[in-house]
Parts: sequence; structure tokens; C-alpha cells
Amino acid sequence: MGDTSRSAVRSNRLFGYAWTLVWLVAPLAVTTQIVLDARLGGDTETPFWGVLSYNLPRWVVWTPLSVWVQWLAGRTRSWRVHGVSVLLCVVIASAAWTLQAQRLRNYSQAPPARLFLVFVPVTVLWTFVVYAAITAWVWGREARRQLAEVRLESLQRQLQPHFFFNTLHTIASLVRVGRGDDAVAMTARLGDLLRETLNDARDPETLLERELALLEQYLDIQRVRFGERLSVTADVPAEVRRARVPGLLLQPLVENSLEHGVATQPGGGWVEVAARREGRDLVLTVRNSGSAAAPTKEADGGVGLRNSRERLRTLHGDRGTLRLEQAGEGVVTVTARMPYREAAER
Repeated sequence: MGDTSRSAVRSNRLFGYAWTLVWLVAPLAVTTQIVLDARLGGDTETPFWGVLSYNLPRWVVWTPLSVWVQWLAGRTRSWRVHGVSVLLCVVIASAAWTLQAQRLRNYSQAPPARLFLVFVPVTVLWTFVVYAAITAWVWGREARRQLAEVRLESLQRQLQPHFFFNTLHTIASLVRVGRGDDAVAMTARLGDLLRETLNDARDPETLLERELALLEQYLDIQRVRFGERLSVTADVPAEVRRARVPGLLLQPLVENSLEHGVATQPGGGWVEVAARREGRDLVLTVRNSGSAAAPTKEADGGVGLRNSRERLRTLHGDRGTLRLEQAGEGVVTVTARMPYREAAER
């Protein structure tokens, strides 16, 4: 996915923060319980900070161990490797508990080896619980990421033949009405466009400026078909052209405008493409002359708009939306909204 590296780094950082918080809160809770029980039993001499200083190292040792387990789980699923890792965690945790226990008067004279063996059964059980929780979270996240990549690839493969067959149908129509030269020109431009889209097929996201270049190639094809009946304008400031967008996002939106707007008007029509940044979001709009009656059906069940909406949702969850509406008398607007991310933020 286009933002895999960035998302993984952010997720790993949040993971470390979360577990650090857990291993700090846990000893505070245990210490509070011990001191309260002592107070209720009439013991007013049990020091809170003394108990906390004993409990804190026993829990905090799991902070680096949790980060280690998370890192290893993201790189291998070998049971042999993880078996060695579990053993290593048990040894480190038991050693930390042993060193801490020797600070207490009741244990200060006990042989370290004996204390170590006493703590091993407890740390074995605790290690298995923590280790299983962390690896399940990491492997579950990886499974969801792979599923999203497969879904995006499937949607993108579905979209490419969609506009390809639509353009072939247009070429056939030109041939039937005796516009052979136009059909040849359109076929050559279609070949160029397909070559470019296939080169970009490996990544579900691309730069907005790259998407605009592909859209211009697609519009070159449509200008052969519509001639002077088609007017297209674009308002895309330079500061948003480095934003990342789903590949082939604009093309089906413009195609929908042409088929249900310009093509239905005897005198032709116009299409406007615009992009802007609104806070943390990138907003793309495609406006065209025409009625929303026909496009609404396409938005609900057609390949182009439905595919674009699903790809936005797969990439960005609830923050990826696509909305079609009648913006005024004879004007239809499709608005795509997604998180704003530039190329350097991958």
C-alpha cells in the first residue's frame, strides 16, 4: 500500500507508548492495593513509595521486552525463533525480579539462584500471556493489511478494463459513422494511456500531479470523440499537487461526467476539475453540466463511482468518502475527500 511504511512506523510508536503506560500504571495499581489493604488491617507504617520502588522495576522490565516481542513478531513467524525468544524473556524477567527481591530484608540472605528458580514459574506464565497477546495483535494487523492490499488490487484491476472497454466501444462507434481517422487517433492514444496505467498498477496510490497527467491523456481521447462540444478546465494549486491519491481516481469521475452530462447534451457541455486542502483533508471535486438523475444510478451500482468509493474507504476508512449531488440548476458535483498526505509522508 502507498502508506504502509508511514502507517507501520506510527503504529509501532503508538504500540510502544501504550505498553509503557501499561507497565507504569500496573505497579501503581498494585502498590495502591497493597497499601490500602495494609491500612485497613491497621498497619500504618507500610510506605507507599517503598512498596512502589519494589514493584516498579518488576513491571517496567516488560517495556523493552514488549517492544522486542513486537519487533520480532513483525519479522518472523518461526516457532523455533519465538520459542527461543520466550525463553530469553523468561530469563530476563526472572533475573530482574531476583535482583529486586534481594533488596528486601526477607530475601537479602537467600541465594540468588534459589530466588531465580522461585520466580521462573510465575514469569513463564506471565510471559506466555503477554507474548501471545502481542504476537496476536501484530499478526492480526499484518493479516488485515494484506487483505486490504488484495482488495485494492482487485478493485484497480476491475477499473482498468472498465474504461478500456468503454473506449473501445467509442472507437467502434466512430468507425461506424465513417470517422476512421479519429478512430485511429483514439486507438493510438488509448495505447499510450494503457501503457502508463499499467506502469502505475503496482502502487494503489500516486501523486496528484501524476493523476492529472493521466487524466489529461484520457481527455485527449475524449476530445477526439467530442471535439468542440467538450470544454474542460482544471483548478489545482501547485501546493497540493504533491498530495497522494488513489491511482485512477479522477478518470472514472470525469468519465461519469462525460457519459451522463456532456454526452446527453446536443450542444455538448463542460467539466471542471478542482483540488483544495481543507485542514487535514484533501478535497477533489469534479463538476459538470447536466442532471444528477442519471449519475445517481451510476453512483449506486455502476463500476466507476462504486469502485472509487470502495477504494477510498479501503485506504482511509471513514475519512475516505465520495459524494454525488445536484449542485444547482443543470450542475452535478462529485466530491472525493481523503486525508491529506504528501509524497514525503509515506
